[in-house]
Amino acid sequence: MAFPPPHHTNPSYPGNGPPGPPHMPAFQIRIPQSPQVIEQYQRQNYSAYQTQYENIPPFHYGPPQFQFIPPQNYSQQSPSQVFQHTDHTAVPQLPQPPTPSPIVDAQLPKNTISPIEYQLLLLKLADEYFQAAQERTPTVQDHRELDLYHKLIATGLACLEAVLKTWRLQPRLEAVVRLRYANILYEETDNDAEAEAALIKGISVCERNRLLDSKYSMQHLLVKVLFKSNPKASLKFLDGIIYDAEALEHIPWVYAFRFLRVTLSLETSYSNELSSVLSTLRSISNSAKQRGDIAIFVTSAVFEAAVYLRSSNSDCIEQAQRALAAARSLQLNEVTKELPQIVTLLNFLDLCCSLQESTSSLSGAKLQAMQMGMDQASNDPQWKEDGSFFVPLRLRSTALLTGGAGNVVRNEIDGDRLCFQWLPKRDVQALGYFLSGALMSYRNGQDGHKAEKYFREGLKISQGDNSYAPHDSVAGGMQSTMSQFSWRSTFRCYTYLYLIFVLCARTDWRSAAASFKELKHSVKELGTPITEPLSSLIHYVTGLIHQGTGDTAAALAIFFGRSLALPALGSPSYAIRRDMHILAMLNAVLIIREPSHPQHGALDSTLAALEPLCIQHPSKNIQAAFNLIRATASSENSTVKLKHYLQLALQAARSISNTQITCIVLNFMSWKFFRGVVGEQAEKSAVVGQTLARKDDNSLWLSVADGILADTLRLQGKTQEADAVYSQSLQISKDFPPGLQRSDPID
Repeated sequence: MAFPPPHHTNPSYPGNGPPGPPHMPAFQIRIPQSPQVIEQYQRQNYSAYQTQYENIPPFHYGPPQFQFIPPQNYSQQSPSQVFQHTDHTAVPQLPQPPTPSPIVDAQLPKNTISPIEYQLLLLKLADEYFQAAQERTPTVQDHRELDLYHKLIATGLACLEAVLKTWRLQPRLEAVVRLRYANILYEETDNDAEAEAALIKGISVCERNRLLDSKYSMQHLLVKVLFKSNPKASLKFLDGIIYDAEALEHIPWVYAFRFLRVTLSLETSYSNELSSVLSTLRSISNSAKQRGDIAIFVTSAVFEAAVYLRSSNSDCIEQAQRALAAARSLQLNEVTKELPQIVTLLNFLDLCCSLQESTSSLSGAKLQAMQMGMDQASNDPQWKEDGSFFVPLRLRSTALLTGGAGNVVRNEIDGDRLCFQWLPKRDVQALGYFLSGALMSYRNGQDGHKAEKYFREGLKISQGDNSYAPHDSVAGGMQSTMSQFSWRSTFRCYTYLYLIFVLCARTDWRSAAASFKELKHSVKELGTPITEPLSSLIHYVTGLIHQGTGDTAAALAIFFGRSLALPALGSPSYAIRRDMHILAMLNAVLIIREPSHPQHGALDSTLAALEPLCIQHPSKNIQAAFNLIRATASSENSTVKLKHYLQLALQAARSISNTQITCIVLNFMSWKFFRGVVGEQAEKSAVVGQTLARKDDNSLWLSVADGILADTLRLQGKTQEADAVYSQSLQISKDFPPGLQRSDPID
């Protein structure tokens, strides 16, 4: 959101209320000044006024873990009750004081007035306003609540600014307040210039008073602020900070800044950043190995594997597996056992390697290990609901690092810890079901549609009763909540896509169309234009459903459209867009291979363009599909070529347990080589094709296989059996779309 809200803009201060004279602040906190009122507030809030500087709870950044007093009954107050507008100011009312305590009253001597610490009062007010806003965030769904949320954030910022401008604070307290002020500006507003100015002033204060942890925390946040407007400049600035921290041997912060560089570099679209990211991770690993920081080494190795999987290099799978092997070599270490999030991520990445290698059939042990790990992690106290976790270092840092923020590096007696933020536990569980479904897709028809059940369970966990429900959301501001909501909506889009794929694989077009409607609803929930690779996947599955239901003209328009064209080499999401282009062209070939089709002339050129992309493709699924289609698409293939292509397709399909392609190959061979042949071999071939189709639960190919078997039996003179099998074929086809239903005997 823009800060301030459009209808609460004041040019003299970014807050609420109409413009006032230049010398007047936009917010004026009204403090009662009469002795009677002062005494009343003292007696009712005695403990708050007696608070000393050292008793103020520290402010936390990085995952939000605020420990503030909640406001009184905000949910029952309207915006007009919380804010009283005057001609020039918007004055927040103080929360209603609690009922006077007889214990406190008895301890206070009569006619005793203690001095009021106004700055502490304003800090408490800021805490309450921010806490009230964050408690309302998960339910922000309409403009009225959004307006109140903006007012609460603006008023809390005004309280912090009043403290910074009015009083001269102790250096440590000033650093904490400035960091808190800048962090709220960064997370909740677009006022990056004000956040940058506050951080620069805070860094100066920290340098004068040797508050190194606070200084590094501010630099950490400043890099993220600068990255929003100028990524290249911010990364260069970050390199300078890393160099200085290394020179001073402040190792925990060296780790923290290097991990920050990895995170920010992965958000850029610069092609040269991948090598930079890998170099940074190797520096972390080497430093951690030398210093004995086992947990940091394992974390860095897992991150390195994730980066390799994002790349499109030919050896990316091999490199990722090497990194995972390095991490697994220390998985049984006691320190590593304290990191269930890292171990779970390691298992996820190992499954992703199997998916990209098309070795799902050999990954049963990996899947079982991942699921057992998820069951154990769900009850692990180290796994917090908000997704934050701490990676321990072996040694405590130098005494010069005096603490102060705790959001990035936490100083503890047994050593320092780095704070990381991952997905909440609920989202990780949903992701585990998604990966299980993807890995079991190859045998979905054989084991009771287990892959579909995994996908639906993941959707159930992700959706819940309400994606904004407070008990399901990460504690934090609007930005973190909306980011979480966007992630869940995107996750549902991908899950529906994979669910549609497995439904199409067994030709359940009715269920596929219903899931496609849910997919469109999830896309609408995103509220923003979809980007790659999601866009390519949605276009492809749209064409797939058109083709499967008989609307070949609409399917062909999508497959030959710009959205599924071959991308330029090195472009973002090149690998997934290339694969979507290959699949679209293979489906198009199946449509235009008929000599009577108007676009049949493009058949040979399309196959020629696909050949270099498919022959050397790392996925054996694509290799098998291409060899099958080029064997069946062209009528000019010699018998030798035809058998060679079919053999290549069959070998590749069997090596990865792809029963669908195996079924199609064997049924095609039975039709091609044994059609019109009388003999035992022809009947056996037809029976094998029917058995495979039934095993794969593929109704379309079961109908085709029944028709082939019926023709073969009829030639053998087994008319009664042939009629029974053909009747079964007709019965199955009744559930197909009108364009696919069978009505005449097979020729």
